Amino acid sequence: MVTEDYANACAEVVRILDYIPYRDYKKIPKDVILYYEKNANNNYNFEYDITRSLDEQNVSKTAKTIIAIFFRDYWATPEQRNKILNYEKYENLKEEAAKNEKYKIDDMFKKNEDKLIENTKLNNEKNMSIIPKKQKIYKIIFEKILNFFKFK
Repeated sequence: MVTEDYANACAEVVRILDYIPYRDYKKIPKDVILYYEKNANNNYNFEYDITRSLDEQNVSKTAKTIIAIFFRDYWATPEQRNKILNYEKYENLKEEAAKNEKYKIDDMFKKNEDKLIENTKLNNEKNMSIIPKKQKIYKIIFEKILNFFKFK
């Protein structure tokens, strides 16, 4: 089930596609067009004016994004498509860097690693006091012999 905002955006896209040139319309796969027609809100009244840009009209951000994806995938030249894809990659990297800076993921792992090392050292120290020191076999035998003679 789609949200009302998305259904309205689908209706806007369908209405805008009515005004594009036929050669561009044919470049969009039929199943994609049918998807937007199926999910469009039929009760939503949207009037598109071809003399004004999308920014000048009351077009939702979602509908603008869908039209931009149509341009990238179906109408753009290979050079334009590469520029768009490079720009999207750059924006994604910038967004990831901002998230890393905000949440400092590397520092979280470093703190956990430092705690783990510290806990390991403490556990090793505790375990060292429990484990008896290993002695050489000849010393053990020698001590047994000495103990045997001391008690008699």
